[in-house]
Amino acid sequence: MKLLSIFIALFSFLGLATAQGSQMPVVACSPTGAGVCNFGVAGLVQGNTVTWNWARIYNNNCQEIGGANGVFVNYLPIDITSSLPHVLTLGGLSYSNYNWMAFRYNGWLFNGTPHCKRTTMPGGSVIHTCQKAFNC
Repeated sequence: MKLLSIFIALFSFLGLATAQGSQMPVVACSPTGAGVCNFGVAGLVQGNTVTWNWARIYNNNCQEIGGANGVFVNYLPIDITSSLPHVLTLGGLSYSNYNWMAFRYNGWLFNGTPHCKRTTMPGGSVIHTCQKAFNC
């Protein structure tokens, strides 16, 4: 059991945790400049759709500062808290065309096509991640 815990910690650090549970399996972030954060989502690819399971807010150095877990498309809009002074509200996340999102932060609307990629995990699960930078 201790060995399993070590492997899980190592894979989580490397962004390769299994596609189950609350740990987001891959980082959906690219480092930015001061005052710019990233909002990232990730989900399991199932056929032609994505089941969105994770949402994360990152600071400009891609350190996770907030987030939520769940299948978001069924419950939008949702508020996602972080250590930032304002709540990020996820208002749109395309389910069939997974390269579109919309969210609000501090009165600003951020929408459109985010940067997306797919990652095949150990064991064969495919994770789709999308990220969009925002002024924070």
